[in-house]
Amino acid sequence: MEETTSDRLLLPLPSSALRDYSLHGHLAVEALLCHEGNAHLVYHLVQVLHLSYFLQTIGYDALPVSTYRQADLALDHVARRGVSVGAWRIDADDVDHVTPILRLHDRQMSVAPLFAVMEAKRRLVRFAESGNRCPWPNSAPPTDTLDGLSNC
Repeated sequence: MEETTSDRLLLPLPSSALRDYSLHGHLAVEALLCHEGNAHLVYHLVQVLHLSYFLQTIGYDALPVSTYRQADLALDHVARRGVSVGAWRIDADDVDHVTPILRLHDRQMSVAPLFAVMEAKRRLVRFAESGNRCPWPNSAPPTDTLDGLSNC
């Protein structure tokens, strides 16, 4: 029996694609830990953060919103330092906030069918076009912020 496009939408991504995608995120963190990062790697991690949240809203695994806020703050810290002084690196404390998101995202991507990943990506695009600061609800006060700016 021949596999149709609609059949493929019901399956998770192929394992080779999952490995490559997962490796990109984990290597981004390693490069930042070695002080060899750049804006592109931070942007990729922010995309992983938001895509993971959107997969969660569709029903694929979950972490508390506070975990997303902490990871967002950590990546914001990395980006601000990178832009202001050119040091694209992540501190160990910040890594501790980002790695739970990477692990969750790996799990999500390994089980979510392609149609769910496509929907999460559509939500990511709509969010990016909205100009909003963060996709998750801001029902609790923000955690510590850098220079007093509002954070998610």
